[in-house]
Amino acid sequence: MTGFDASLLYLETSQQKLVVGGILVVDVSGLEFEYSFERLRTELARRVKEIPEFRRKIYDSLLNLGHPAWVEEYDLDVTEHVRRVEVDAPGDENAVFEMCGTISSRPLDRSKPLWEMWVLEGLSAPDTVAVFFRAHHALLDGTSSAAILRKLSAAGQKPSSRDLDLVRIQAGGANPIQLVTGGLWDFYVRRPLTIARLLPEAAMLPLRLRRATAEKKAGQEETVVERPDLTEEAGDVPIPRAAPFTAPRTRFNATITPHWAVWGTTLDMSEMKEVKTAFGVTVNDVFLSVVGGGLRRYLRFHDDLPEKPLIAVVPVSTRGTTGPRATTG
Repeated sequence: MTGFDASLLYLETSQQKLVVGGILVVDVSGLEFEYSFERLRTELARRVKEIPEFRRKIYDSLLNLGHPAWVEEYDLDVTEHVRRVEVDAPGDENAVFEMCGTISSRPLDRSKPLWEMWVLEGLSAPDTVAVFFRAHHALLDGTSSAAILRKLSAAGQKPSSRDLDLVRIQAGGANPIQLVTGGLWDFYVRRPLTIARLLPEAAMLPLRLRRATAEKKAGQEETVVERPDLTEEAGDVPIPRAAPFTAPRTRFNATITPHWAVWGTTLDMSEMKEVKTAFGVTVNDVFLSVVGGGLRRYLRFHDDLPEKPLIAVVPVSTRGTTGPRATTG
């Protein structure tokens, strides 16, 4: 397990669950056979054989000085991961979101592969079920989760040769000797080298913070940088800079509880792409602008809009589509 993926396990608390998820609304009227949860779960069990991440679980030891390891769950019981639940009447969109919030408030069982899928039945729309998928961020991120859900959506098609071969992953089995020796190497060799590399950067951090604060006071909050991903017409754009720990307090500065609330809305992708093209930006830029605008309107409605700009941290994957990190958290 990489240090980043392990950190997602270390940082998790009962109040701060580092879990990604998504909701799919499935029209079952077009199936060649009559829908049943048991048949859906059986098909998913077959598809899971092709997806290595769904068969990974955490393996650790008290003698291990390094990060935990991923090992394969050879006896994966899909019934422990794929469950169904009836949403409350009237079964509309609000009821689906409320049920997903209730499910999200539960932590994932770390003794099993860190994912689960809930089939929500009882929807008001006829011949429709909702599928709520959850996975730990150490196992998958948003991009890789979407790719896996697309693979699962091929249920009902002819089984592939990989299905029939029961392909296993390279995570391996639980080897305590290998885990302990790898932990010793990580603790006594890899970590000291990493610390030695980061020390110069850490020593410069106070100077950088002081410089950022001085620039802000001097009215130099924006620094123009080049964006090679933008079109030539857009040119350079200002990227805001802010010193850490200077965000203003709002109504969101409160004690975090284990209870989650899930909600959603619909955005027209064609309109988002039209805006993207008009301003020479990306779809993510448009989406973040919508979120930022919605947050501003919400705070203004509650008379809690701060005078200073808010500061946001948005994790963005910078890896490619191939390589060992292509399907991890």
